[in-house]
Amino acid sequence: MEDHYGKVQIRTLRPMRVACHRAVSKTPEEDAHAFLRKWVAERLAKGARSPRIFGFDVDVSEQDRGAGLRGYEVWATVPASVKPSEGVVIRKFRGGLFAVMRIADPFTDPFQVIPEGWHRLMRWVEDSDGYECFHSLCLEESVGGKGAFSEYLDLHMPVIEVVGKARAK
Repeated sequence: MEDHYGKVQIRTLRPMRVACHRAVSKTPEEDAHAFLRKWVAERLAKGARSPRIFGFDVDVSEQDRGAGLRGYEVWATVPASVKPSEGVVIRKFRGGLFAVMRIADPFTDPFQVIPEGWHRLMRWVEDSDGYECFHSLCLEESVGGKGAFSEYLDLHMPVIEVVGKARAK
């Protein structure tokens, strides 16, 4: 299991313009990725730079949860020329400072590997003398591969820099 997890780095995500699609299903990650990747491919000019792809879990209703459904939203970075359409909204993400950890082969056992990655990243932030968790959106960035099953998953946890953080013992 140790082979999956990289070292934590602090990175700044610059503001981004993103196309967003949300899926609620038994396989929301796959469904949201497939829909949005197709949608973006139809709108980007040939030879355009591939968009960065981010995603995160979203809450679903009690009724949906009872039916075994989950929610996931996917973002793809897009230029100003791309307009929203049915099923896709355009948002401006402000960016920010993030603790980032790469997971290799996250889909070998996704319901074990990915949550363990989030647990390790949270523990790193909690143990850090220089950063604290900033309660904002945590993002999963798909890197390499196709669709929801990327070769790597970069976990982005928002943080703020602090000086001389005292740890509770």
